[in-house]
Amino acid sequence: VESAFISNPQEEARLRTAAYQKEIARSILDGINTYYAERAPEGTRYAML
Repeated sequence: VESAFISNPQEEARLRTAAYQKEIARSILDGINTYYAERAPEGTRYAML
């Protein structure tokens, strides 16, 4: 997952902060959860919810 470009000075500075790293991680997790909520494979926990 590409979330920013380290060749861009502003994005590189943001990537160095824990808060931005946490924001990226949360966004990735939210995307995964949304994907599986809409396409829950049979036999998985998501399908059983």
